[in-house]
Amino acid sequence: MADQPFDRVVVHPRERPSSVDFNTALANMDRTLRDLWAQLIAQPPGDGSATPRVLLPWGFWGEGLKVRPGTVAGTIAVQAGLGYLLDAVDVPRDISSVRGLNDLSSLKPLFLPSDVTFTPAIVGAGLERVDIIEVRPDRYLTDNQSRDRMDPATGVFAPELVAKLLSWDQSSRATVDGTGSINYRTGTAVDTAVTFPVPVPTATAGSVKIAEIHHSAGLGAFTTGRIGDFRRILSPYGQGHASCRLRTSGGAAPFLATVSDIISPPGVTITAAGHVTDVGRCFLYLIAGRSGHDEAEGITGLTGISLTGTAVTTVAGRAGFGTGAATRVRLSAVAADANNVVDLFAAARTSPVRDVYPRGLFVGGVTQPGQMAFFFDVRFFNDAGAAAHGDAYIHLRWRHV
Repeated sequence: MADQPFDRVVVHPRERPSSVDFNTALANMDRTLRDLWAQLIAQPPGDGSATPRVLLPWGFWGEGLKVRPGTVAGTIAVQAGLGYLLDAVDVPRDISSVRGLNDLSSLKPLFLPSDVTFTPAIVGAGLERVDIIEVRPDRYLTDNQSRDRMDPATGVFAPELVAKLLSWDQSSRATVDGTGSINYRTGTAVDTAVTFPVPVPTATAGSVKIAEIHHSAGLGAFTTGRIGDFRRILSPYGQGHASCRLRTSGGAAPFLATVSDIISPPGVTITAAGHVTDVGRCFLYLIAGRSGHDEAEGITGLTGISLTGTAVTTVAGRAGFGTGAATRVRLSAVAADANNVVDLFAAARTSPVRDVYPRGLFVGGVTQPGQMAFFFDVRFFNDAGAAAHGDAYIHLRWRHV
């Protein structure tokens, strides 16, 4: 029986096709689509070897299943979208004894056609808590309808309720502290003066964590800074690209940094913060898979937070960004504008502008598969070697791990 990708079941003229023919044909088309998907996202090994391309164990397209603050205060929403999880063991044939109803691809869709909303429990006075949201694929038969089926013993057709849909729709499978395919798992509330860091629940075997939600007493509404995005964001061949225009400005401390002309994949955030005291210095953040996590709180200001030394401690003592090596970008010796900005794009520039090669560090020096929050310490200098405000295009590239 044909059951490979791109195989087509042939129904001949005057042939009476069977249910096996139809089920097998549709199963093959489904498998072909998923195999094409796998070919698109599988990535080279990165060492130039002939090793076959690697298919990551799970991931999500763009902002699919991204966790955000809900539209109602105190709620959390999982955004509609698409992802996958690999399961080489779950490749059944003849599901529920229906011949030809096969699922032979190891790539299992994580499909959410509409948002799912949760209302987390409130945290008591003086306590903090970290919850997680975990997801897994769930294939199930549904949509019972009456159909005439033949009784093999009598040869008589009689009405019978049968499931007509094999579905991957997870919008009705959500639970709180349960076993649903989209499950909100409540953590343990602790007094951080006694217990720190706050304990984080472990994802259930077979599920992947897509978000952490950080609670504190008196919190009336969630912000993106309270939600850690732990999704691996997919990109063709596992290689991400983004670019932006980065500009520092300001006549007095704290100085400003702005990004514009951003070109990035859906779900990827680029933002920047000016240095508190240093002219022409700023901090550029590429957030892809940890959008709005605690380390990004206050990312547009950072006033009052020390940005010197070999490491940076951010809000509430949580792990911060290493400062890394300075990126020296020499600017042309054109006159600064009223905001003390040297414009690289002015026609009057007198010397070439060199490329920007920033060094990226993972948050807190700790990496987890697919979670990225790169931090770049960018410094601008003029041709005389003095620190000066600057303006440059920056191109960022990364590979998922």
